[in-house]
Amino acid sequence: KDIAADAFSGCAKLAKINIENIEKFGDNALKGTIITSIDLSKAKEIGAGAFQGIKTVSTVTIPATVTKIGDNAFADMYQEATTNAGVDADGDPITIPVPATGLTELTFNANDAITTIPNAFGKDASIQHLSTTYNAAR
Repeated sequence: KDIAADAFSGCAKLAKINIENIEKFGDNALKGTIITSIDLSKAKEIGAGAFQGIKTVSTVTIPATVTKIGDNAFADMYQEATTNAGVDADGDPITIPVPATGLTELTFNANDAITTIPNAFGKDASIQHLSTTYNAAR
């Protein structure tokens, strides 16, 4: 039920993996892959850098079962892009920014078990929609 630290880190061609029953993602477990979806429905722990650098996922939902999120777990999950718009009077290319790809929507279902969220999302400026819920322990 665990994916060990660095298990698939740097597997740049890994696009699909069944992770729906994984409870613990080790440090850098899937860092730099090109998976297109992240199912954290059974997750309890997400290690540092676990999903860092994955630019092919646009939505992440962190369930209330998660009790620990490591530094940079979801950092660098975006990619700025430009499109070529011709050339200027000097013959230099003109580029126009287009919407970034990657993580744009985050849903976080918190509970009493998680007390600190470190720099889990790095400097990601691409998150456009953030939804949070809090479930107090009874």
